[in-house]
Amino acid sequence: MQPTDFWAQVSKRGRDDCWLWNRWKDKDGYGQIRRFGRKCRAHRVAYELTRGPIPKGRFVLHSCDNPSCVNPQHLWIGTHTDNVRDMMNKGRNVYLHGERNPHSKLTNEVVLEIRNAVGSSYSIARRFNISQSNISRIRARKTWPHV
Repeated sequence: MQPTDFWAQVSKRGRDDCWLWNRWKDKDGYGQIRRFGRKCRAHRVAYELTRGPIPKGRFVLHSCDNPSCVNPQHLWIGTHTDNVRDMMNKGRNVYLHGERNPHSKLTNEVVLEIRNAVGSSYSIARRFNISQSNISRIRARKTWPHV
């Protein structure tokens, strides 16, 4: 893909604004593009087109925290540690535990039932439709320790 073809897929705004990728995005909102026969994230391609190669093992991070942004002014190179530090400094490290997590199959009440249940891990796992290893971790308080 030629650089002009790449930038034709972008909604450019002011120099300091986010420039949004208009094509396919992954489940996390990052722009996706095929380049040299491989699927790549659009913000990484934008960085390479404007600043050069990305050092091996490095990340292209967003100062704007907008995954679909490809504005080179918003992109910088960092390590995994830099990425985690940036996330924590910006308050994006909120994890929902237990029944507050929308993906949780269990509630606090069910966890208490599991801990008080009599029988093998196998029979309890079948009863609650979760794995035996989940039962073991719940009973050992490795998961759901707050209940």
